[in-house]
Amino acid sequence: MKQLASFLGAFSYEFRMQIRRPALWITMTIIIFLILASTGRSAFLVSYAQHANKQSAASTLVVWMDFLSILLPIGVGLMMADRLYRDRKTQVEELFTSLPNALSSRLLGKYLGGLGAAALPLFTIYMLGVLYILFQTGDWLALPLGLAVFALVSLPGLLFISAFSLACPRVMWVPLYQFLFVGYWFWGNLLHNPNIPSLSYTLLTPIGDNLSRAFFPGQDNLFISHDPVPLVNGFISLGLLVGLAALVLIVLIALMKWQQTQQ
Repeated sequence: MKQLASFLGAFSYEFRMQIRRPALWITMTIIIFLILASTGRSAFLVSYAQHANKQSAASTLVVWMDFLSILLPIGVGLMMADRLYRDRKTQVEELFTSLPNALSSRLLGKYLGGLGAAALPLFTIYMLGVLYILFQTGDWLALPLGLAVFALVSLPGLLFISAFSLACPRVMWVPLYQFLFVGYWFWGNLLHNPNIPSLSYTLLTPIGDNLSRAFFPGQDNLFISHDPVPLVNGFISLGLLVGLAALVLIVLIALMKWQQTQQ
């Protein structure tokens, strides 16, 4: 029970701290404008929205999720990057360290609470689109299907990047990590040059490309590659993204325990 109380306390504290940050909403607003400035994709999405009642709900939902996944996860990663640093700067970490609760439960609560708040703007915008699709198609299955698309296409990547964004600044300067993270996002998700090695369109692509084409084959999407992906590849990609996120958190817990012993 103490572990659960520690987890819930950390989750609630982190969620409230993150959701109240003006930087979160300002960052997400700027990114949305950048997405809309992408003329080609925006024009395609507007055309698609105007004819949503002629498309299947599944196809429209996948296009909408792909559209938001292009840049909005960058904001999630950036907002997660300074969470542990802020704890040290405000000496909150010292307070938590003095408590008898387990570090693992507190860190997990911080991770999920921060992620929940940082991803809330993305999820809110996405669900507004789901409601629009429901209104246009009249298909009530759009609601559960919309949640399934988010859980299978977007959430694994968000768990992946959030774990690294929480852990990496523990050993490097926060602005440096944020700069490298933005560069990684474009290199590892949106780079389409075959002459440059990249993680784009691999099983470790957190943007959700493989997941989208594996779990929802035959649906339209906004990515360059429209080739279907075997379902097993989707499960492998899902397992790798979530598994690596868990591994990073385990390493982070071990690192923080070691750092405490050195103080």
